[in-house]
Amino acid sequence: MRKRLITNVLGVIGMASAFVSPTVLASAEMPLTFSDSGYMMTRWVDVTMSNDGLIAYAAQDSASGYSDKVWKSSNGGAADSSNAATWAEIPSSPVGRWLEIDTSANGEVVFGIASDGVTTTLYRSLDGGENWSMIFANSVTGISDVAVSDSGLKVVVVFGDTTVFYSIDTGDTWDSSITVSGNVNQIDISGDGNTIVSVGATKAYISSDAGASWATRTVTGTSSLSSVNVSEDGVTILVASRGGTDADAWVSTDGGLDFDPAGFSAEYGSSNQGTYSSMSSDGSTMLWAWYGGPIKFSRDGGDSWYTPTETPLRGWLGFAINADGTRGVLSVEGAGGSWNFRRSTLSLNAASPAQGASAFPNRVTLTGTNFYEGCVASIDGVAKVTTFVSSTILRVAIGASGPLSGEFTVECDGLNSNAVDWSYTQQTTTTTTTVATTTGSTLPPTGARGNSSSYWALALLVLGLGLAGFRARSRS
Repeated sequence: MRKRLITNVLGVIGMASAFVSPTVLASAEMPLTFSDSGYMMTRWVDVTMSNDGLIAYAAQDSASGYSDKVWKSSNGGAADSSNAATWAEIPSSPVGRWLEIDTSANGEVVFGIASDGVTTTLYRSLDGGENWSMIFANSVTGISDVAVSDSGLKVVVVFGDTTVFYSIDTGDTWDSSITVSGNVNQIDISGDGNTIVSVGATKAYISSDAGASWATRTVTGTSSLSSVNVSEDGVTILVASRGGTDADAWVSTDGGLDFDPAGFSAEYGSSNQGTYSSMSSDGSTMLWAWYGGPIKFSRDGGDSWYTPTETPLRGWLGFAINADGTRGVLSVEGAGGSWNFRRSTLSLNAASPAQGASAFPNRVTLTGTNFYEGCVASIDGVAKVTTFVSSTILRVAIGASGPLSGEFTVECDGLNSNAVDWSYTQQTTTTTTTVATTTGSTLPPTGARGNSSSYWALALLVLGLGLAGFRARSRS
């Protein structure tokens, strides 16, 4: 659910148009497609989305004036059939330069931070952005980040010093007594609301008891932590660091006891550009990039990373990923507005052989697109033993029991393919008798025009006629 970016973009660098070399996804992983969601002359510095990935919000900061709004998409930020972006400005949202935004699991509770040049204000909507109310305001450098639990009841706000405001009633009341031992500016909360992680400078401050106590972890030696993401259960933590010699993506899978680098420092070099990260609530899917650099993407909790072939070098400003990593939104500097990714369409093209008679057990080959390890084929809803061969081929074992005709479908983690017809019958077997012959003997013709049974019937008939004639001559 959580997004992340840093609020201050540190300069603009030239955008390279070349694509980076891809690393191919393992066949066992769910295929995803990245695409530009439509041309938009805007600048979004933060994005967030609901757990199902359909409702998405963007914080607009055009960097000129203080008349920006919050934007919303009900289609996961994707383009429609005519490649028109499905984003729209929310007219009722307050004006300002929006800096941060986050939402609940269902996309109804929304918290955002906006500046009017004098103060920063925390705003809230309880009805999906239709109506907004001011929660509190502070000096222009005061409120730096906000994060919301899945239920929307638990909310954390961090100030640019040592204070964390915490609410358990969707922001109606706040506990402002929580302090950490260092200067912090970014924060996230687990989906269940129990784990809070705030970062600043080279350290992460972690609480697993809703802010009652904090543990300090040094993550980097020279680089500044610029974003943080926490999984639903608080076990997996992703942070991004910028500048310095160890700027990287850092992953912890033990609740913050240890952080391991992804290994991007050499590629990042001495750049001082901002770094951005995001993670799905289940901790499986991760995004990391720097402003003007390539996207780094992981589908296995940070064990391995690759660069999507569709994404060029861009001025990335913020990412959002839904709960299970099947959808995401990426905000981009300037023209282009945003990119998105979503699960690739699963299709079933044919079953071979498609019909006839067969001696069972047998094996049918299914061809289609975007198969992966774990997909299961069914005949009229009855699951069959399925073997993954490639992203376009599955093999299905067919036994004599169960449906031998009907519609084949393929299901991969809840996503169902279209159906193709398949019809077979049990093949019957025949027994052939071989007759031994001696040299010079003659056998009757075989096949449709004659067989041994008709030969003996003819012989008996001739014999019967001969006996009848003999009896007639005897009477006379």
